[in-house]
Amino acid sequence: MAIFSRTKNWGTEVLTDADLEAQLDLIINNLVPAMIEDYSATLGEMQTETDPYPASVASLATSLAGEIERLRYQITQLTGESNWYKDPNKSIKKMVNTGTYSGDNTENRAITHGLGSTPIFVIIRNNFNAAHTAMVKDTTLVAYTGSSAVQYTVTSWGSTYFYVGDATFNQQSQNTTGTNYTWIAFG
Repeated sequence: MAIFSRTKNWGTEVLTDADLEAQLDLIINNLVPAMIEDYSATLGEMQTETDPYPASVASLATSLAGEIERLRYQITQLTGESNWYKDPNKSIKKMVNTGTYSGDNTENRAITHGLGSTPIFVIIRNNFNAAHTAMVKDTTLVAYTGSSAVQYTVTSWGSTYFYVGDATFNQQSQNTTGTNYTWIAFG
């Protein structure tokens, strides 16, 4: 429903072109979000969410309210909060971060990741040889593309840094001197 009023209610009078034009102009000029009623008139209505993909089957919305319910559900899933409108403990910005560094053969070199919490997953790409990409979870190599295993990719990590470079195996630790790396960390 709209929150603007009709220009005229017709009873037994004759509908004129001017009346019809005025009514259509009113609708066209006021069909903006600020002039459409809310979908949060009560707390219960505000908390209404609908899973858009229950049991791996698409749940199709049949109204704008249904679309809003599905978007609310997705926001709740992304934030991890009990309701879509609650402030998340962590911003989406703090969930993923990217950066670059140039290798220097330093043992346990600190790379600032900026997540504010210990990463759960890091991907490091060798920019000189893109085929050499390491994916690390809990400081354990889970996947590597390239000709040899990179078993010493991330030596440790914490809430501020992840560390690369093993003194004995710099060629296998994503910290080779003169090589540029791009990384993405997930928190």
